[in-house]
Amino acid sequence: MYIETKRLIITDFTEDMAKVVHLNSLDEDNRRFVPDEVFETVEDARETLEFLMGQYGGEEGPYVHPILLKTGENIGYVQLVPIEEGWEIGYHVAAQYTGNGYATEAVRAFLPVAAKKKGLSQIWGICVAENTASEKVMEKCGFKRVFRGIGPYQGSQREIIRNIWKKPESMILIRPTMEYEEQIRDFRREYLESGESMDGGASLRKFENIQEWLDQLDPLESEFLYVREEDRKVVGLIQIRHKLNEFLANYAGHIGYCVRPSERRKGYATQMLAKALVECERLGISDVLVCCLADNEASRKTILANGGVFDAKVLEPKSESWIERYWI
Repeated sequence: MYIETKRLIITDFTEDMAKVVHLNSLDEDNRRFVPDEVFETVEDARETLEFLMGQYGGEEGPYVHPILLKTGENIGYVQLVPIEEGWEIGYHVAAQYTGNGYATEAVRAFLPVAAKKKGLSQIWGICVAENTASEKVMEKCGFKRVFRGIGPYQGSQREIIRNIWKKPESMILIRPTMEYEEQIRDFRREYLESGESMDGGASLRKFENIQEWLDQLDPLESEFLYVREEDRKVVGLIQIRHKLNEFLANYAGHIGYCVRPSERRKGYATQMLAKALVECERLGISDVLVCCLADNEASRKTILANGGVFDAKVLEPKSESWIERYWI
């Protein structure tokens, strides 16, 4: 396996990783939450690695893969483990590397690859209720809680949280063209009927004629439709600004996006921003500024779920609106 993200590489174990696996396993969170994954000696870690490496070509699992920083450090692992109900995600980041969003970044990248490998439509995520950090990682990665209560965990009965991740619908980013004229028109119509402003909508609200809208799009921006392949419905619109003028650098950032009202609260905004970040990387934008209104809790959660780091809260003088700035 080889998965590369902005900061990480997820790959296969090799025998020479035994010492660092041993050391990474000794932190207190591992002892507290998954004691059977603590390796007290290098030899214990080596024996386990030999077993795990032997599973890569099989069908039964578990499939456990190290997480590496692009600078080379081995910082933990992510895994897919068979359980009675199907398959469960697992992950651990060594204590000295926590607090940087690495677990979220690794799990988010690993889930679709693991689901494709095993032909899965859903994956479980189970943690003890007191492990709030693990619960937050799963929430950011699209898991939904289905149970909280007493249940079996690590050989005893404890208060646990059971979450489930479902494979997303097939969605694509495409550049807007007249091929999607009716879908774009319908997207715009829904916004007009809702009375909302369509922030992040690349001025579509102003243009009844779709060709005129296409003709005026700024060449220093990239616009994308977020389309559900099943019914070719335009779910959202993304605007990526290649360069920032003074206003954008202060109050709007590199990315604008909007989701049509009828398709909200389904996780699309988080998916859209994630795909937009990939496009930013392709454009050579390494530090991405994303902004939202200070009272827009949904947008804030979308940004945080994609690794946003709070920068500042500023007042936009024209609208007299408070804006929150985040860097990703």
